Amino acid sequence: FEKMRTSAVARMNALLDQSPDTEVGPVTALDTSSVAAGYDTLVQQALEQKPELQANEAMITKAELAHKLAGKASYPDLNVQATYVTIPKLAAVPSDAGKDPFALMVGVNLPIWFGKNRARVEHAQAARVAQELRQKSLQNAMEAEVADVLFQMRATRQTLQLYEQGLLVQAESSLESALSAYKTGNLDFLNLLDAERMLLQFRLAYFNEIASYFKQVAALERATGGTN
Repeated sequence: FEKMRTSAVARMNALLDQSPDTEVGPVTALDTSSVAAGYDTLVQQALEQKPELQANEAMITKAELAHKLAGKASYPDLNVQATYVTIPKLAAVPSDAGKDPFALMVGVNLPIWFGKNRARVEHAQAARVAQELRQKSLQNAMEAEVADVLFQMRATRQTLQLYEQGLLVQAESSLESALSAYKTGNLDFLNLLDAERMLLQFRLAYFNEIASYFKQVAALERATGGTN
């Protein structure tokens, strides 16, 4: 057991960027009674803050803008130009001399590469649809992961309650009875060891379930993109 603890302490110190021989105090009580938010709340949280979903949402917006720009390339361009020229008044010239002329020109540029523009529009539309499909795929995967982790957490809590309210209590009671019987000479030492071994096995299994529970909590935070 001491070797296992030393190895676990070294791994923990490595994760915390501490010296391997840094002392780690005794484990305090771990609270597994907290209940995660409901499925709908967690899914909404993921939609609002999960980085992958947010990044792909930005790509969808970009693709939509590209699609709009590609469509506008097929529109005709209307050009309007006005010209105003100031002419000085002169003597002995026609009666309209000195009147400033004003000219207005209107032109229309028609796009002649319709096939090329159409291909550009179709390509932009396909890119937008692809991003939307990817977003739907990411969302479906996230929803499935959230549902799966929530199911695992509920199952683990039920197992922990079974240990806390049944198996551990019974094993501790059995060890106390075995110890009393051993002290009075009504039980041999091997049976006493069996009772103690059974309790230790239940405790080990219990703490393994606690470790699984907190791994599931971390998995849920990864699935939703934040602390729950």
